[in-house]
Amino acid sequence: MFDIGWSEIAVIAVVALIAIGPKELPGVLRMVGQWMGKARKMAAEFQGQFQEAMREAEMADLKRALTKSRKPRPASVAAI
Repeated sequence: MFDIGWSEIAVIAVVALIAIGPKELPGVLRMVGQWMGKARKMAAEFQGQFQEAMREAEMADLKRALTKSRKPRPASVAAI
């Protein structure tokens, strides 16, 4: 998802530890984890709805093609 290496994560962790403090850090990390879970859930829901819309559009195209091919053709002179 993000192109973050281990060294960048370590720097972020040290800065968070200094800025937030060791007492409040577990609560903040828990809150960030909950936000990430909500964001992932919303992204998965959006992706599912998008795929469903694509399937519906594809089905509509198939139905249109089927009804177009099932229309009766006028009899040709060769058939008589």
